[in-house]
Amino acid sequence: MEKPYIDPKINIEPNRPVIALFSSGTTGPPKGIVHALRYFTAHMGPLPQEPGMALSHRPMQYGASLTAAVNAILRGMQLEILTPDAGPYQIWERLRQGGVTNLAGSVGFWVGLMEYFEQNLDGLPEEAKMPYTDGVRSLRVANCSGAMAMPTTKRFWKSMRGQPLQMVWGSTESSIGLKTGSDLDFIDSNAIGKPISNVEVKLSEGDHGEMKVKTPTMFLRYWNNERATREAFDEEGFYRTGDLVHRVDGDYIIQGRAATDIINCAGVKTPILDVETGLSKLEYISEACVLPVKDPKTGNRVAALVRTRLDRSQLTLQVLRKDLASHLPAFQLPTVLRVLGDQEHIPRTISGKVARQEANTLYFPQNAVDPSLENLPQEVQLDNFDPKAQLRSRRMWDTGGVQ
Repeated sequence: MEKPYIDPKINIEPNRPVIALFSSGTTGPPKGIVHALRYFTAHMGPLPQEPGMALSHRPMQYGASLTAAVNAILRGMQLEILTPDAGPYQIWERLRQGGVTNLAGSVGFWVGLMEYFEQNLDGLPEEAKMPYTDGVRSLRVANCSGAMAMPTTKRFWKSMRGQPLQMVWGSTESSIGLKTGSDLDFIDSNAIGKPISNVEVKLSEGDHGEMKVKTPTMFLRYWNNERATREAFDEEGFYRTGDLVHRVDGDYIIQGRAATDIINCAGVKTPILDVETGLSKLEYISEACVLPVKDPKTGNRVAALVRTRLDRSQLTLQVLRKDLASHLPAFQLPTVLRVLGDQEHIPRTISGKVARQEANTLYFPQNAVDPSLENLPQEVQLDNFDPKAQLRSRRMWDTGGVQ
């Protein structure tokens, strides 16, 4: 039997299909996404060997995991692959050993590491804790993707590293498109940064609207779905991301998914990310997500699903609204609340994104044909919501720019 070898005469065209990935399924059924060789090589040039070591901890069937691993190899870096079930303990122990320079993960990954440190490592004697903190400070690259990290998470890692986490925007269709810089701190902003090299971005309405991108790593087509492939691009060949974004001084700020991350209540549109950011600023909130709950009178209500550091009985909807009023305009304040119990968890996709439809079904179940607030579980707190009164501006900033 002949030994395997590389034939130097073989030349694979950059546009040749080489792999099919599947979307996360957060906005609909997962779609098969066909990529060409350029998905891996478009950002690669005649680069010198890059010193450092990338730590891979996610299953390789995910696009972000696979491309990160392949790119590390192409750049001549060391690549260490942990078992797919590696949890915060294994990650922290590997950081303690030193040598890791590149680490990337979802929001849930970085939150999990933060919580493990606070619960298990922060109370250690300084001499025992130092190898862990030194391991974090040695990270040259610390990327967070999949969803927007909350300010509490960003502050923790800024204090640990001396540099902020870099937020990365990308999609399975386009790969990485935008990234925040390591020299700028966007703790209280939902910034996704600037386009990386050779990526073009435009917004549907000038400085705001749906973000559309052209990347050298763009997918070829959806598997057996020509119609979806056509509808994914505009007339200029830009991919329609479905993300609502606005631009401030050259940086792009994400507001959420046009289809799923905007709650329309009595004709007033509330970005979910704005409310989640406001909730994260309350010291007694350790985890939160915001969901639309159907209301026959208003279309939808802004509902908060939270975990609190207080006793569950101490947190009422009235208290939450009062405390949030200093961070959010009146029309964004939640009018529905459910506080998670110790054994209850916010459902997430494998990539760490909140599975909002599943969360709705689990914690705010309603009749799909005839939804009513009256049938919600007794654990759900409701506000006697009057849209004419409560959506009327009492202060200049309460309108939040809504006309």
